[in-house]
Amino acid sequence: MTMMRMNMKRMTMTNNNTKLEVSMVHRNVLCIFLLSLFLMAGCSSKLMSPVDMSEDTTKLGENESAIIFFRDSPLGVAIQAPVGEVAESGDVQFIAIISYNTKLLHKTTPGKHLYVVGGESSTLLEADLAPQKYYYVEVNPDMGFWKARFHMEAIPVSDFPKLAKNLKSCKWVTPNDSAKTWFAENKDDMVKKGEHARKQHADEEKKTKYFLTQDQGADALLE
Repeated sequence: MTMMRMNMKRMTMTNNNTKLEVSMVHRNVLCIFLLSLFLMAGCSSKLMSPVDMSEDTTKLGENESAIIFFRDSPLGVAIQAPVGEVAESGDVQFIAIISYNTKLLHKTTPGKHLYVVGGESSTLLEADLAPQKYYYVEVNPDMGFWKARFHMEAIPVSDFPKLAKNLKSCKWVTPNDSAKTWFAENKDDMVKKGEHARKQHADEEKKTKYFLTQDQGADALLE
């Protein structure tokens, strides 16, 4: 009788432990889910605002080219990617903050341009654009020591069919007034990142540059 009671007690304790383990698993899953929601909510920069794109907005003039910067990888979702254009003088002109699931239409002139993306480190994209062409550049996150690093990768024409599907989840954005304030406060840092990237760009052994060539453009905006 005593042995039966002991066995029943052990069974009760086992059941309680099992319920506790299941409860802890459910709690951990819930925490991960809530953390994911938090990160997703914070992935869009407050420095960028949603924008509706019309045919008039996206149409290119005879002396215009366009680059669509986008980011569809969730890696480093909470880290924003500032993109700027580097002038011959070393000055940096602000383009945008590229967040997860966003895209931006950057109109510019045909010819050669140099772009830099910030993060834990910085890399360059060397572009040579043809007139009235649309180019697609993915802002890709990489794992850094303290936070995400980024590089800009030109999408070849052969990948456009698959690209169109990925772009549908990305929302059009444009810099707002807060973005201009942020850039004014952080411009020195962006200039330093541009200088650092240009040094690597010029070093054949440490070259980390990426290219965007004229033949990688599309005649129309991908839908």
